[in-house]
Amino acid sequence: MHSDRVSSKQTGVLSSWGKPYVLGVDGCPDGWIAIALPAHGPIDQVESIFYPSFGQLVNANRAASIMIDMPIGLMSNGRRPCEIMARKILGPRSSSVFPAPRRPMITMESYDQANQWGKAQGKEMGGGLSKQAWMITPKIREIDNMMTPQLQKTICEAHPELAFTRLNKMTPCNFNKRTSSGEEERLILLKEAGLPQAGALFDNGFALNWYYKESIPRIRVARDDVIDAAVCALTARAKLNSGPDLIHLSDGIIDEKGLKIEIWG
Repeated sequence: MHSDRVSSKQTGVLSSWGKPYVLGVDGCPDGWIAIALPAHGPIDQVESIFYPSFGQLVNANRAASIMIDMPIGLMSNGRRPCEIMARKILGPRSSSVFPAPRRPMITMESYDQANQWGKAQGKEMGGGLSKQAWMITPKIREIDNMMTPQLQKTICEAHPELAFTRLNKMTPCNFNKRTSSGEEERLILLKEAGLPQAGALFDNGFALNWYYKESIPRIRVARDDVIDAAVCALTARAKLNSGPDLIHLSDGIIDEKGLKIEIWG
């Protein structure tokens, strides 16, 4: 996890590991933060990598499984059933799941335009758009522009709070992730799941392995982004290894691009 290794990775991240790996990914203001773990066996290596774009992340990787905390597969109208299912499971943490924009919304130029369009469709068709959802719409658009059914065989949507609920014996976390109690709660769950290095991800400005050399201020990658990416990486491992307690929420809907509308945890 040293920055002087960046130049050796311009043609493929983690090639020096010499073994299959998985990625957990979360968006951050300047791009994407990824946590890499071995695909099988003990978690004896952890790598954190920053990518300025989703395309660079995809093109740089040969990961066996990638889980990303961002909607993949969009409804043209109406709510995504997997989100409704997730909110029921999460109970006190249900507010962490907010409705993704419908597909027409991601082409619109302003929040007001997208929100008014949604309201005009009626509540039963999904209604308006939350400001939280609009804030991540550029990330959703970035993924949607590149995602294909073939890519979705490797890259899937995960929700960190669902994953932490699974690690916590199907009990949602007690505290908001952005509080000190919430961070401690989630780091304990990561450690119990076999990731004792989780706390070290924050050392020395996260010890980020800057895959590209642009200077990104340390503050632009939040601590909860790293924690979310780490638990998504554990979810990627669980899916790859057919974990018996893996959460998979779907009613089989396929969107107009042929993408599955589903959430893993």
